[in-house]
Amino acid sequence: MSNASSWSGGHNQLGLIFINLGKYLLWSAPFVLMITIGTWIFARFYSDTAKYHLPKIGKVFLLTFIAWLAVSIFAPQIHSQGVLACHFKLKRLYSALQQYAQADANNRYPTPEKWCDTLMEKANLNANAFRCPRDGKGPCSYAINPDARFDSAGDVVLLFETDPGWNQHGRQELLRLKNHKDIMGKAVNIVTNDGMTLCIRPEEFAELKWQDKPIQD
Repeated sequence: MSNASSWSGGHNQLGLIFINLGKYLLWSAPFVLMITIGTWIFARFYSDTAKYHLPKIGKVFLLTFIAWLAVSIFAPQIHSQGVLACHFKLKRLYSALQQYAQADANNRYPTPEKWCDTLMEKANLNANAFRCPRDGKGPCSYAINPDARFDSAGDVVLLFETDPGWNQHGRQELLRLKNHKDIMGKAVNIVTNDGMTLCIRPEEFAELKWQDKPIQD
């Protein structure tokens, strides 16, 4: 029974990869077209002085292959840079929360309803610190978990990506998959109470921890 279940899960995962691969190819088609046209123009001018010439059909296949290869190499790198830049923003906000709690608030995080205002005032952050590089709207791309305390367990979610807003606070219902997408699909960045930054996909949402477990008597 477990083997069948495992096979089914793997089969579904493989199907998801192919679906996302198809979406990725469609998304990259305009870039491939531009690269192909640019390379074809260059090759046409160069071919006037070239000693050897490929057949026309060979040139088409070669240019198309070069275009797909370029997109395959650079598109994931662009996505990775966006994720890392967002992680840097979350790390900076995390550090500001820690400094505020330790220095100004007796080991307490800011009031959830005013956490952005508090950090701007106390931690001397500018408006850009609150915005994911992939979020063109702002003013803030993140929300705080009101159930996270300074002394909560390290794996409790502290900050996470959400719709543009200010002083946003809540839990899983505010998670938004909008800024980061790769061949495997969309993802959202979070930072936990121990400062760990993570890129989480929808199938992992149920594993997130939003508050400490109540103490059993």
